[in-house]
Amino acid sequence: IIINHGDGKKTGYEYVDEKAGLKAGDDVKKEDVIATVAEANGKEYKDGPHLHFEVFESNATVDPAKYLTFEEK
Repeated sequence: IIINHGDGKKTGYEYVDEKAGLKAGDDVKKEDVIATVAEANGKEYKDGPHLHFEVFESNATVDPAKYLTFEEK
């Protein structure tokens, strides 16, 4: 799943099962459920089910930490 946030920014979500009925071009907003984690495949299959998350600026990958806040729990 790729979400276009505008201004050349996109986020990518891999190894997921998209929500039933979700289709290209749908509008989504914060806190919408877009998918559930699925089995990984390819070179990451040994890692088990997990979300592979990427951030793109002008089609180049960037460190997601630039946009996310990570807190210890």
